[in-house]
Amino acid sequence: SLTRLTNRTVTSAVELKRVLDEVRRNGFSVVDQELEIGLRSIGVPVTDPSGKVIASINVGTQSARVSVAEMESRFLPALSHAARELGTLLPR
Repeated sequence: SLTRLTNRTVTSAVELKRVLDEVRRNGFSVVDQELEIGLRSIGVPVTDPSGKVIASINVGTQSARVSVAEMESRFLPALSHAARELGTLLPR
């Protein structure tokens, strides 16, 4: 079951599938106050050299200080770069 933690939490299986499809298309995810009001985060997958997702990394911030658009423009490029670099260090 999907538990509502805030008024922004996705609690419908249909909506969750839509969100996951969007994450797959975009290559990153944003959690905007779904876990806790005031907490916003952006995350990217870490893939091994074969392309298999083996982990993820994210950055979180206070929602009042950084907008989603700013997270995507300022933090996403560095986060994606770090994930790629980390992936290259993994064994084949």
